[in-house]
Amino acid sequence: MNSLNKRLEIVDISPLTSKSNSDYEDAASRLYSALSEIGFAIITNHGVDDEIIADMRRAVAKVFETPREILMQDMVVKGNYRGFVPLGYFTPNSGKGKADQYEAWKLHTETDPSDPICQESALYGPNKWPRISFDIKTPVMRYWQALANVSERLIVALCSQLQC
Repeated sequence: MNSLNKRLEIVDISPLTSKSNSDYEDAASRLYSALSEIGFAIITNHGVDDEIIADMRRAVAKVFETPREILMQDMVVKGNYRGFVPLGYFTPNSGKGKADQYEAWKLHTETDPSDPICQESALYGPNKWPRISFDIKTPVMRYWQALANVSERLIVALCSQLQC
């Protein structure tokens, strides 16, 4: 069966929380196989707290309920791609075709402006946050950290499967 006919593997990653768990090797192996053979997997039981997810969804809803004229005050600009991305802002690199039809609030890794890396690349530095009364930063940063923790577990598990 070629890879086009394969189904996405569903991998329970809860065993990846502890290497002492007897199911760790099986979960790591299944994840590695799926990503090696198909390139994608569906992960379940990631461990991100439901409250963190709900808070993030509320924050996103609050941002996009905001009148566009307020969001436009913090639109992305050349050299600092942080902030509001209005509908149709990005066009295809070829210059042909229609502009992308989505809106977003673009963020990068939140970095203290005094960090020397900020002088090396505009991709580092403080993010722009919407000028609204609802606290967006706290739920976004909690969600970001939770996903970084999941990513770290996935990377460690995948590395454990490499034949070196």
